[in-house]
Amino acid sequence: MTNPKTIAFACYELTANFQLPLFRAIKTAAINHNLNLIVFEGRSVGSKFYSDADHNCVYQLIHPDQYDALVLSGGSLFTFVSRDEATTWASSFYQKPLVSLNFKLPNATSILVNSQKGMHEAISFLNEKLNLTQIAFVTGPAGNAEAEDRYRAYLNTMADCGLSTDNYVFRGDFTPSSGVIALQEILDSGLPIEAILFANDDMAIATIDYLNQSNPEKLNEISLIGFDNSIPSKTLTPKLASIAQPFTEMATKIINHVLTDDYPHTVESLDCKFIPRESCGSKNPVEHELFSKKYFSLAFKIQENIHAVDEETLSEQLANALPHFGIKNCYICLYVGGLIDLTEADAPEYSRVLFAYENNRLVEQNYQPVFKTKELLPTEDKINLPKQCVVKSMFFQKVHSGYIIIDINQGLEEDYANITSFLSIHIYSMIQMRNLEVANQGKEKANNDLQILNTKLRLANERLRLQSTTDELTGLLNRRGFFERIKAFAISGRANQTFMAFYADVDNLKKVNDSFGHKHGDEVIKSCAHILKKTFRTEDFIGRVGGDEFLICARNCNPVNISNMLQRLRDKVKRFNLANPSIPDIDISMGHAYFNGSTEEDIIQVFEKADEMLYKTKQSKKKSMLTK
Repeated sequence: MTNPKTIAFACYELTANFQLPLFRAIKTAAINHNLNLIVFEGRSVGSKFYSDADHNCVYQLIHPDQYDALVLSGGSLFTFVSRDEATTWASSFYQKPLVSLNFKLPNATSILVNSQKGMHEAISFLNEKLNLTQIAFVTGPAGNAEAEDRYRAYLNTMADCGLSTDNYVFRGDFTPSSGVIALQEILDSGLPIEAILFANDDMAIATIDYLNQSNPEKLNEISLIGFDNSIPSKTLTPKLASIAQPFTEMATKIINHVLTDDYPHTVESLDCKFIPRESCGSKNPVEHELFSKKYFSLAFKIQENIHAVDEETLSEQLANALPHFGIKNCYICLYVGGLIDLTEADAPEYSRVLFAYENNRLVEQNYQPVFKTKELLPTEDKINLPKQCVVKSMFFQKVHSGYIIIDINQGLEEDYANITSFLSIHIYSMIQMRNLEVANQGKEKANNDLQILNTKLRLANERLRLQSTTDELTGLLNRRGFFERIKAFAISGRANQTFMAFYADVDNLKKVNDSFGHKHGDEVIKSCAHILKKTFRTEDFIGRVGGDEFLICARNCNPVNISNMLQRLRDKVKRFNLANPSIPDIDISMGHAYFNGSTEEDIIQVFEKADEMLYKTKQSKKKSMLTK
């Protein structure tokens, strides 16, 4: 029997809205055809944002001896470089067959996405079914191949439909903030815009979040459509209509090339498809498949359960932690020679295995094998790469210690990133502590530096924990923290628990924002969070999950207690309004539902019921105001 072939996949951040569906499609196809898959997760080549250059050092680890074919997620990898620069960068990988996605490369099989069909379906829906003619477009970054293709598709389709594009094109750059800026320009222009098409989902999602907070009535006046059909687009309120890329078909094309050893240096094109949803006036049935995936990590916090000061203890504690994340295989390799800035140097020739975890158990090592870095793992020691895995750079403060290899057959992509980030800080601190001990043996300075380093490590761990579960503005739980807490309480214990679920939002916040500015509006949101904390008990969970939206879990509570609780809320809101006569009166609308379930889907559904009741409550208030 011949060994299965191996695909290497160089891609942008796995958890990015536009990248995750493509990654999952390729992973699923590789598993179904018994192919090995090595994912090298970085960022856009040439990017100057944040730590992108450090993430991109993982591309130095790609070597032709590792794979049979290399797939580049070109559309996202080459956002910040010219076509010539992208071609030069890719040329170092021409030793083996190369497949480029969403970016045309010479000496490669290029699989592109044709935006025309999906764009035509979207604009035809707006024009023919909704009778809309004033349709604006928010572009992507100038020079980006995908962004330009989508812009051309918009212009061509509008022309085909006999619709004007004069003054209806607004500049964006794929980032969420640019979508909000473009929306503000549209609203300020005074143009009779009836619909807005965005060049990607991120800009459209940010726009919906902004309007939900500042101008929700506009969501009923303007149809919004994104591009990429990302996972968050299906969970928004309202759900975002989007143009879906053919990720499954792209993955199938890749697999066919690998299985047949056929890599023509040609361009293949696949069509997009329009997915109508609520944001453009569609009344499509509920997409129940949304709840078929696992959305909650377990309540285990890696930063609270790993406190090692030496490599042996770290290995033992990490081996105990990984089962909580569903990770079956994991390896940590450190560069021989210590810490290094890989943005200014090549990856060291040799590495050593610090941690080896195979088939849910720690591999005992009498020594740490040294091997050539290009091999990723020491082949002579019979340590094999997982069939499907991701390779991520480990760095902290611009200094690289090595890389981590994680089996991707189970677990959540968000957890891979959190684990890598935490371990990067921890290993950096351990190496620095060891260096300090060696350099300052027996000196008071070594002890002082060690205490400072420990303090930094504790603060970094605490920041990581708070950032992952806490809302910065109010100090309440954020969406992730709220659902982790409620899952642990309601369905992870020995006996399932009951509770009252509440969905709340703030009325008249727009008036405050319009009259006094968003900074004052933020103070109102913080005050409302304080009101909710005083209304409910300390044992209840409260989370802020949107601009002015809150979720509450009232433990061991039932519908009999609702009237008293609502009266307490009204009293506290009334006292707040009396104490703040200089701003418009605010109110907190609330919907509720009773939970007596046993699964994660039950949790999602009970808050959907509470959201439906909240909607009816707000509609009732509006009707009441109109009749006064």
